[in-house]
This record gives sequence, C-alpha cells and structure tokens, in this order.
Amino acid sequence: MTKNLKSMHNFSVIVAVCNIDKYIDQCLSSLCNQTYKNLEIIIVDDGSKDRSAYICDSWAKQDKRIKIVHKVNGGLSSARNVGLKVATGDYISYVDGDDWLDLNCFQKLSNYLSVIGDVDILSFSAKKYYRENYTEAIEFNFPEQKVVLGSIFFEQSAFQVPAWIRIYRKKFLENVNLEFLEGHLHEDISYTIPLTYMADKVAYLNDPLYFYRMNRDGSIMNEVKEQNVNNFIYALCFTYKFIKDNGKLTNNFEKFVRNSFYKSCLTHLTTYRILRRNMVFNDVHGMVKHMTVANAFDKSTNLFYIKLFFCHFYILFKYYGGRKIHYNRD
Repeated sequence: MTKNLKSMHNFSVIVAVCNIDKYIDQCLSSLCNQTYKNLEIIIVDDGSKDRSAYICDSWAKQDKRIKIVHKVNGGLSSARNVGLKVATGDYISYVDGDDWLDLNCFQKLSNYLSVIGDVDILSFSAKKYYRENYTEAIEFNFPEQKVVLGSIFFEQSAFQVPAWIRIYRKKFLENVNLEFLEGHLHEDISYTIPLTYMADKVAYLNDPLYFYRMNRDGSIMNEVKEQNVNNFIYALCFTYKFIKDNGKLTNNFEKFVRNSFYKSCLTHLTTYRILRRNMVFNDVHGMVKHMTVANAFDKSTNLFYIKLFFCHFYILFKYYGGRKIHYNRD
C-alpha cells in the first residue's frame, strides 16, 4: 500500500496562544492525544493576561514534547515567527490555540507522505465549526496523489489561504526565507500565497483534519476597521511584489490580484472613502500600471475607483432601501 510506513516524519506544531483560556484545553488535548506520537509541540504564549499561560504550563508538565515560549504581546505573526525559530521538525504545522485537530491528523499526514514522497507543501481539508452538529467544509477541490508546481496548484484548485490548512517542509521554508508580516492583519495572504508560488512540489489530502472555531468572542476578524482594510490591500501588494521579484509572476496571478481588489469593494461593512484612501496609501495605482494582463483595471485605476464608487452606491441603495444584502469578501 505504501512505500514505507515509517515513523520518520518529524512534525513541529506551532501553537499561538493569547487570552484564550476558554478554548486552549481542547486544542492541546487534540495535540497531546494524537495517534501519531512523533511530534514537537511548540506553544508560544503571546503575552496572555488571562489563565492561558498557566494552563499551557500545566500541560507542559504532563507532556515532555511540549516546549513553551512566553513573550510580550506582538500579535499572531510574531508568535508564529518565534515558534518557527524554535522548531526542529521536518515539517511545520500552524495551529491557532482556539482551534483543534482530528486525533488522527498527523498519522494520516505521515501515511500520505509515505505514499507520495516528500513535498514542499501538503494541504488538506478542514471544517468551520459553528456549534455542535453545525460545521462547514473547507476544501480545495483538487485531485489526491497529484504532485504539481505551486503555481499550478494555486490556479487550478479552490485555493484556501489559511496557514493552518497545510503543512510545510522546513527545508523549503528555510530556502524561501519568508516570515509572517508582523503588525498586520490578513497575514496569511502574504505567507501562504507566496510560498505556494515558490514551491516545486505541492499536494492535497482531501480529509478534514482541522477544526476552525467560528464566531469566537473577542476575535479580531469579527470587526472591520480601517486597519483591516489597509492590511488587506497591503497584503495583496506585498504578495504581488514578492512573487514578481522572484520571477514567478503569471497572468493568472495578476488576474487574481485584480479580482481581489474588486471583491474588497463588495461589502457594506466599509466605505468607498476608506477603500480609496488605503488603495492610494498602498500605491495600488503604481502597482497595477505595470501589470501585463490585457486591460488590467480597464487600463486605468481611475476607472477602477469609479467602479468602486458605484458598487458602494448600489450597496447603500439596497441597504437603506430595506433590503440589506451581504457580500462575502472571499
């Protein structure tokens, strides 16, 4: 069935923790009770003010595979970057401390790697968890046991952005030398997409191994603020520049960037003024004027801004007309 079901795949799991004492037990229980035991569990306590640090220390006393780093608060990106510096495994996995894994997660990943061989990135399915008996699948719609270039995977799959829905070969990460952008939201855009384009071998396992907790109290992403808009636009610009500078730019990726800017307009949760201000701040015009795709932004970002305005005019008309409509940024 397999080339060699060896237990030689060493996984490092980086768990970012900050003020989630209601949820961290479930997360760490799902890690410590994995059927696959060859794990290194790195907990980065990002300046928690509640009981999270105490709970993590208690788990560390029970399981010698746990390493804990206590640091001042620097945000999710900072916590992940610190964890990566500590990690020694062959493959890296990111887990948010309020989520959890299927108990067979790493056994299934190890078995699958033994079948397809080592890859730079291995993605898998997940589930959004709203409440008991109410979940929603997150899938890539890509064939299993097919190993392809990262650019092909990005352009032919139903690509999912989150960092936690895949594992990464550590040697590959070291070669690319890309960190999460600290001090920014939407940090996964500027991490997973560039890494995917840099990867020579990407594969997919269609098995829901990760449970992503939805509607958590206190979640940053539950609110839309100007920083959210600014960082979304910045992440797209950073990603475009990184891929271009590394000679991986394709017409399909340019179209993705263009469409992402359009989609960022289609929400009633922000305003035309905020969007335009932050597109100017991040020099979207300067970026897209160099795009090679035909009629990029209809040859002019000025026309793009006009379209953006009318999108909001339409949304406000519907909203105040008594028919409140919702647009999904994704």
